[in-house]
Amino acid sequence: MQDAAQRSLTAAAPSQRRPVRAVAVLLLLALALPGPTATSPLGLPSIFAGADPPAAVAPVVSDAAALEGALNAAQLTRSAARYRGLSTVERVGIDALLATTDQAAQGYLLKAFAAGHTVAELSEFAHAIAGRDRGWLRTRLSPVDPRQAGPVHYRGYLVRQYDDTSCGSTAIVVAHAMADPIYAYQLTTGGRPGTAEESGDAFIARLRAEERRVRGTTNMLWPPVVGTPPWGVRDQMNQQAVGIGGLYRWNVIQEWATGAADAVIRQAMLAVDQGYPVPMLIGDAIPRHYVLLVHRDVAGALFYEPTSGRIERIGEQSLRRRDFSVLGYPHIQGVVLPR
Repeated sequence: MQDAAQRSLTAAAPSQRRPVRAVAVLLLLALALPGPTATSPLGLPSIFAGADPPAAVAPVVSDAAALEGALNAAQLTRSAARYRGLSTVERVGIDALLATTDQAAQGYLLKAFAAGHTVAELSEFAHAIAGRDRGWLRTRLSPVDPRQAGPVHYRGYLVRQYDDTSCGSTAIVVAHAMADPIYAYQLTTGGRPGTAEESGDAFIARLRAEERRVRGTTNMLWPPVVGTPPWGVRDQMNQQAVGIGGLYRWNVIQEWATGAADAVIRQAMLAVDQGYPVPMLIGDAIPRHYVLLVHRDVAGALFYEPTSGRIERIGEQSLRRRDFSVLGYPHIQGVVLPR
């Protein structure tokens, strides 16, 4: 299980507004290039039309247990689809594992199954978290609550980017931790709960290392000082190991094209309603900063903002005006959107 989710989360970064960098012009130019950053057709296609419907054959778990692990609609659909693809022996193994697991932990096992982990990895994970209470499970397996505005932290340490060019990689790490409780478990405890590896200092060290690792994978043939290119974010969100399950694509937004811009934002809201986190690139005159759309409710949309390590709410009126100032920059430049 440790090899399957050897990763890390948050670190300290200046909370002030990100400084102007002339090299960000490279990113501005790249947004208009064809190929990896080509704009997808705009409008309101049924972006989930190809998703598997909820299965009649699915793992045996109660609704209360599923909610305990905070499974969303997309994760429930993926777990059912994966279950249908198992052999009879594997299905029996999954059912037996869930039947012998405390209800408080069942949802987390099902969430890890939806993220792509094997029965063997799930069995090891179930043993590691056996007998833990709800508070322990929530803190270590679901450190990011997308429904709650405010600071995101673990043991008093903010979950935020560790330097001025890691907003994209931090958004990817947070999206991964939201999708995969085994990954979150490795980040928060190092796979060794009850030891010094579970301390805040050890967590920060793992987070810093993971942000650097992810930034390295997204910045091939791209100057690190510019930050993360959109196609790098897209490719990481599409990695099977990240466990999100969507097929993400980069969409440029030209704010002067009001109808097209509004359509892409509506697609992002549809995606997060289904449970897909959505990276978004914001800026002023040029692109500057990634944020992560994590939830929507009747009061607006909630975004994880990596510089401050907070989840911030943007109200419906601001969304209609496409005003993202509360996240540090007013304009939206593009969206990495699942289809």
